[in-house]
Amino acid sequence: MSFLIQAGCPAVRTCASAADMADAVGEMYSSDAEDAILVWNLVPVRLSYGYDLAALLDDLVPLLEEIQRPEFSAAEVFWGADTFSAEWQMVREDDSLRIQARWHSTLGNYESLLTERGDAVVPARTFVGEWAKVLKRIVSDIEAKAVELEDADIFLRAKALLAGPELTGPEPTGRRPEALDRPVRLSSADGRRRQSASEGPRSAERRRHFAFPRQKLIGIAAGVCHDRAVP
Repeated sequence: MSFLIQAGCPAVRTCASAADMADAVGEMYSSDAEDAILVWNLVPVRLSYGYDLAALLDDLVPLLEEIQRPEFSAAEVFWGADTFSAEWQMVREDDSLRIQARWHSTLGNYESLLTERGDAVVPARTFVGEWAKVLKRIVSDIEAKAVELEDADIFLRAKALLAGPELTGPEPTGRRPEALDRPVRLSSADGRRRQSASEGPRSAERRRHFAFPRQKLIGIAAGVCHDRAVP
């Protein structure tokens, strides 16, 4: 498979309240918590929960919503975390997505290797399902810690995604409607700039460019990752 994600099982800190889902993620997961692993054409890329994923959430959830729309045709997204910076051009090809990426920055400095590996082609249903592993981990931890969110919009939309038929129902059949011509454009960098003005001390922690210690990658050598089950 050219695209998959290992969610891992990061340690969770206490967080009584937060401005929104992204802020809660930055508060709950420390810089030394276990990372998620995104595998792009067999190249593993680490995503820190407390920084990278916190920075991506505001665009990730709307992107997955759009991809599940029958008329979805294309999208452009800019992942704007310092340690996961990339531009993805996504085009629907029948039931699959072709993702053309421009890599700017990753933990481990794998940008050249990722570029050499070329486009990732993945079934749209699989793409959503892989990201859902991370969302399930985060939603489960927020609920377990009973975090009060001032703005619960993205959190509730993430829960709706996880409960949707694309993730819980049978494989779709039949031909999809004609796709729209206008691509969706998203940028996580814009979302993080908006949030930066109201960040607290611990939220600001995730904005540093961390030099994380290398972690053991489970199953990567074979090109397959095995996630631990979420309670």
